[in-house]
Amino acid sequence: KKLTHYDNIDQLYEIYYENKVMKVTGNHPIYINTNNNFDVNIVLAKNIGIGDYLLGSDGKYHKVTMIKHYGINEFVYNIEVENNNNYYVGSGILVSSV
Repeated sequence: KKLTHYDNIDQLYEIYYENKVMKVTGNHPIYINTNNNFDVNIVLAKNIGIGDYLLGSDGKYHKVTMIKHYGINEFVYNIEVENNNNYYVGSGILVSSV
């Protein structure tokens, strides 16, 4: 892994699923499924809705139950995974770096 750049953000999102939470920036690309079938899309975190499904490292979909966002003034870093733009964060949710 290597850091590619950093940004100053003003919004942070907490995405809740199965008694777990993932904290991300609104512009972070995440794999979701809107109807619990095999149609997977990459969307920005700020566009995820309650009832969408996150793709887990266990190969299962995890239903989004709540979303919170709040103002913040922080620097965040993007990482690049060698030979792969996809990786698992937090409790094993698939995200993308592109």
